[in-house]
Amino acid sequence: VTISDSTTIAGNIDFKVEILPGAFPVKNKKKFGIKSFFFNFGKGIKVTKKNILIDNPPKWKKKFNKRADGFGKFKFQLAGFGKKNKGTQVLNFSIAGVHGDTIGDYAKLSKTSKKKKGTGQFFAAKIAGLKLKKGGSNDFVAGSTVVPVPAAVWLFGSGLLGVIAVSRKKKKAA
Repeated sequence: VTISDSTTIAGNIDFKVEILPGAFPVKNKKKFGIKSFFFNFGKGIKVTKKNILIDNPPKWKKKFNKRADGFGKFKFQLAGFGKKNKGTQVLNFSIAGVHGDTIGDYAKLSKTSKKKKGTGQFFAAKIAGLKLKKGGSNDFVAGSTVVPVPAAVWLFGSGLLGVIAVSRKKKKAA
């Protein structure tokens, strides 16, 4: 899941949800894909169905307060329904017209029930066409790790400094 400030419409927040190649064992390539996606938003903002603009695939439905199997309750579910919904490899949508929202407002954990101990997740998705050990071909997956950009920048910077140091040593030795 990639969340970014829109590069096309000022004030919008863009989401890109994609299945990484080779991340899942595929049973049926024709049916393999995202069937539904679950996400949250922060308490300080108000998001309605009208604020969610689904770019691809078209005709997906928007639902409030849905559970994603054992991953807790999410504020929104975006889903394709019916026999013709074969799932999608990439889901693109935007949040538009929400005053004062930021990317961080959409990285909120799901609510888990008191009976089921566990941690919430930032996002969840139902994936179809999988080859599962327990049988069936649909399963829910979720993610609770957010990698902040500053950490990535520090890692890149330290690697770059290492490359510079090695190249200087080679120049002095020559």
